[in-house]
Amino acid sequence: MADPCLYHGVFQSKKVLLILYVDDVLLLCEDEGILRDIMEILNKNFEANICKSGCFVGIKIDQNKDDSIFIHSHDYIRKLLRQFNLEFCNPVSVPADPNAILSSEPDTILEETVPYREAVGSLLFLSATTRPDITCAVNLVSRFQNNYSHVHWNAVKRIMKYLKGTPCYGIRYISETENPYLVAYSNADFAGDLDTRRSTTGYVFMLSSGAITWNTTF
Repeated sequence: MADPCLYHGVFQSKKVLLILYVDDVLLLCEDEGILRDIMEILNKNFEANICKSGCFVGIKIDQNKDDSIFIHSHDYIRKLLRQFNLEFCNPVSVPADPNAILSSEPDTILEETVPYREAVGSLLFLSATTRPDITCAVNLVSRFQNNYSHVHWNAVKRIMKYLKGTPCYGIRYISETENPYLVAYSNADFAGDLDTRRSTTGYVFMLSSGAITWNTTF
């Protein structure tokens, strides 16, 4: 119910999961033969190309011999850095400068040639799929898409510099049959937004040692 792109059901006494995003479909089942039967049914009604699940909507999926699954966006990050001419930038250790103060600056808005909105949109996709570690920093710069200055643009480039040094970061899920519990963490600041004095809240839910949902909002 929480994810409108995820469908589940039982086919030939086996649970089947189907993830749909526009025209990309990811099928999951413990029985490979059942997957082939489902694909035959789908091919009667749709034109489909069958391939291994190594990549889905830009997310790389590595299935390891120890039964763990690692998802990452290494190729997407490299493309992102090239797109914004930052492939040769110097990496930084954290995505946001703790000493930088971001607030509305209507008199110093950058010219439209600066791809601020485009960069923030690309980072939002990345933070929502495989990189929860940049979510708070991306949420902060996304608040100023209609009101940004050099300070905000430098904050966006800092996130890119952090990605330059951590392109292989991702999320690893480990089979934990002995401890299959959902673990959640949350935290908030107090009136941290300088313009509205609203607080920023963040949370992450983890299952099988990997994050499954996360967000930061104010």
